[in-house]
Amino acid sequence: MLQIVLILLISSLTSALVSLAVAREAAKHYVDDMDKFAKDTMDGLKEAKDVLFATQDKVLDQFNDIRAYLKSLVRQML
Repeated sequence: MLQIVLILLISSLTSALVSLAVAREAAKHYVDDMDKFAKDTMDGLKEAKDVLFATQDKVLDQFNDIRAYLKSLVRQML
């Protein structure tokens, strides 16, 4: 009788260890996926920031060109 209880106990513990190993592996994959997602998101944000600054520079250049053109028109009128 004691042998049966020990066999069942060992079987249950083995099953629990296998379940923990599977859960650990699944958690590792989840963390790796989330890490990749976070890295991709940060890369995307950096790229968006670069595009925003480039656009801002272009708009500023165009504004300065328009201002210079208007100044030249005013000088021509005077």
